[in-house]
Amino acid sequence: RRVEKINLNKATVEDLVTIQHIDYEVAYNIIEQRKLREGFKSFEELTKVKDFPINKIEIIKLYLHLEKEK
Repeated sequence: RRVEKINLNKATVEDLVTIQHIDYEVAYNIIEQRKLREGFKSFEELTKVKDFPINKIEIIKLYLHLEKEK
C-alpha cells in the first residue's frame, strides 16, 4: 500500500507523531527547529533536531516529503 507522505514544512505535531519512531517530544522539537530555520531545506537538517532518532532517519524519510517554498 502507498504511504501518504507528510509535508515536513507544514506538518503539525499530530501529523508527525503518526510516523514510526517520532514521539510528541521529538515532533515538538522538529517544529521548533522548523520555525528557527524558516522551513527545512533538506532531510539532513533533521539530524540537528534535539533527541531526533538519527539511526532511524532512513525509515522516517519514507513518510515525509519536502515541499519547496514558492
